[in-house]
Parts: sequence; structure tokens; C-alpha cells
Amino acid sequence: MVVPPWEDAVQVADVAQARLIGPTRAPFGLLIEIDDLAQLDRLERAGAWFLLDARKVEWICG
Repeated sequence: MVVPPWEDAVQVADVAQARLIGPTRAPFGLLIEIDDLAQLDRLERAGAWFLLDARKVEWICG
């Protein structure tokens, strides 16, 4: 999940009831896990800019 710098990424995840993964966070995002597609809408309403599939993040950062 990528969020703008003025949003608290942990709070955005909490609002959407998404689970945080791992102890490391990037300046503009967090790794999260969701259970259903309704959480995607809640993430967007809470302030997330966009979401990336974990495989894409691994490709970009790996």
C-alpha cells in the first residue's frame, strides 16, 4: 500500500482492517494483507494512493 506523506500509513491500514506485515516500512507505504475486496475500497477512502501486488514489489525492490 502506498500513501501520501501527509497520511499515517498505519492508520490507513487500521481503518481498512488490513493486517500489517513485517517490521519494516518504506517512507510512503507498508506491506499489508487483506481478506476481501471491500477492504480495497476502505483503503482508498482512508487515503491510500494505490496498492501493488507483493510480487511486483519484490521485483521492484529485489
